[in-house]
Amino acid sequence: MVLVGCGAVRPSPPHEARVPAPAVATAPSIRVPHAPMGAPGSVAPEPVEPADTHVGTTDEASDEAIAEPETTKLENADACPEPLEESRKYDVQAYQAFMDKALGLPGGPDVLLAIRIRPSFQRDGALTLHRRAGKTYSLRVTRLTTNVLREMMTEMSRQQGGTVYLDDHFQEAALRNITVGTEVHERNLDAFTAKLLLRTWDAILARAAILREVGITTINLHGFSYRISRDPKLATTNSPRSGSVLDQAVSGSERLARIVDNSTPADDALPVARDELEDALARTLRKEPCLRPYRG
Repeated sequence: MVLVGCGAVRPSPPHEARVPAPAVATAPSIRVPHAPMGAPGSVAPEPVEPADTHVGTTDEASDEAIAEPETTKLENADACPEPLEESRKYDVQAYQAFMDKALGLPGGPDVLLAIRIRPSFQRDGALTLHRRAGKTYSLRVTRLTTNVLREMMTEMSRQQGGTVYLDDHFQEAALRNITVGTEVHERNLDAFTAKLLLRTWDAILARAAILREVGITTINLHGFSYRISRDPKLATTNSPRSGSVLDQAVSGSERLARIVDNSTPADDALPVARDELEDALARTLRKEPCLRPYRG
């Protein structure tokens, strides 16, 4: 099946799949434009001192090698999420709007925080924090029972034949024939944990930035993508590296989700979730760098 269109569902990487691209390589199917010098989130290389203008003898020139200056390689540290406006251009818009509606996003005025969880080629889910009357909090987990992406691609192939066009009107035509099921679980959440969850994501969203790696290109293969919504701010992160700020934040959030859907005992998971959120918050308030020296 050949896919043709303005965009595609961008998969997210597991930790071990983040590898630097070789120095010489063909262009990937999705190109990320370089930010102009001085643009928000861009990182300029260190200035290079002018070369020595001394001209030696013929013997000196033959004996001395002229070293090229090296540019410091910087990679995404997964401490700062990406603003949604930057990542939206890669998404399949009709499909994404359909998925939001199926998951009940963005939700009503009682929704304080919404995290959409998008596993590559698997069923999506959402975690939403609600404030109820009397200043109580509840955490809701919504999971789809239908693999909408697979169903949509199958239907588009049936409608279009061997060459599938991904334009929005083709997506919409396929999605009209798909019925989606959901599973919803909800549980009260104590005020301390609810406020910690909000403080952590507020601090992280305040640092959302368009980042440009220097000297390398991280290739995203598959994994989990997270879209965080805290009105009016929206940002995304894709399978953050183990131990990073964003990894701690999403791990703590997903641990709470597993408590809600009864897949993890609260007595065991709640203290760990709080520790992860507190770690992410403290590191964010310290302004841990968004880019770090490349570690290979």
